[in-house]
Amino acid sequence: GDAITQTDADTRYVNASGDTMTSDLILQHTNCNGIELKLNESDNFAIQRFVTDGTDDNRYIIAYGPDHPAEAGNFAVKNIKAGGEIFLEAAGGAQGLRVTSTGQVTLPEQPRAWMAKTSANTQTLSGADTHKVTFGQYSAHNGMSFSNSNNRITLPSTGAGDYLIQAMVSGSITTANPGDGIYLDVRKNGSSIFGTYSQSLFGTGNVAGEEWTASDGYVVPLAGSDYLEVFINNVATSTSNFQLSRARLSVYAVG
Repeated sequence: GDAITQTDADTRYVNASGDTMTSDLILQHTNCNGIELKLNESDNFAIQRFVTDGTDDNRYIIAYGPDHPAEAGNFAVKNIKAGGEIFLEAAGGAQGLRVTSTGQVTLPEQPRAWMAKTSANTQTLSGADTHKVTFGQYSAHNGMSFSNSNNRITLPSTGAGDYLIQAMVSGSITTANPGDGIYLDVRKNGSSIFGTYSQSLFGTGNVAGEEWTASDGYVVPLAGSDYLEVFINNVATSTSNFQLSRARLSVYAVG
């Protein structure tokens, strides 16, 4: 019928047996940007879909009230149809976390990058010397970046999370005295992630041309624009001569 003009003090009624609406229902409050729906605090709140013939298709979203103590405070999407999914959609239509009708949870591709050494080099370290590992091959995706000039992997500019870091170096080494050697040092923003004593130490002692391999891996929290580098540090005070043949650094967002 024709539109009905009501004042703020009027009571609005809904037909208890259910009215049929042939157009959009718009709830609008003139004094705020949002819309507020209030129910008795003991009630559940549910949104349920009906198919064109008016029958319930058994899919609904429900927020449980305190009258349901086993589920109180929970928010649930119920009865996903076979082949159906729940997903979060970002601006522009990009889809994020997904839950399938069988309960599998998937994520879109996460920020990731790796660097690999493509040529061997010989290095001499003494005292507290360090050697920055250089790389020749790179791959970065979903906001990660790398630099040929400073051999760094840099995280996306925004956000923070947990990242899996894996580093490996190998080659041969010659040292003169007991306790001599080298160790692997992965650094965040120029500082050792866990400090010298948390890194894997490789004291080789007095050796000539011994082959060695060092690897390290851990999950650490990183923030936007943090960068990662790999160094080889000398152990003790005398000299280590080594050839670095292989090296890799990979970084992957895990949470």
